[in-house]
Amino acid sequence: MSKKAIVIANHKTKTATLNFVDEENNLFATDYKGQALIGMNFPYSNILENDFMFESLGKIDEDNEKFDFKINVS
Repeated sequence: MSKKAIVIANHKTKTATLNFVDEENNLFATDYKGQALIGMNFPYSNILENDFMFESLGKIDEDNEKFDFKINVS
């Protein structure tokens, strides 16, 4: 299962999507019904208000940026 969350933010439309993925191994997390935890709506404002929780992984294109959502697993 993925231990990483990626947020794709569209700065033009002020929208964001959350994906629990392991891009290196092409894996993604699923919920208890087996549905993929990808493409979920995520509050764009969280990126701005809690910027310490996000690390930019760079721009995808002019409007979209990819962020690593830092998750602490104990």
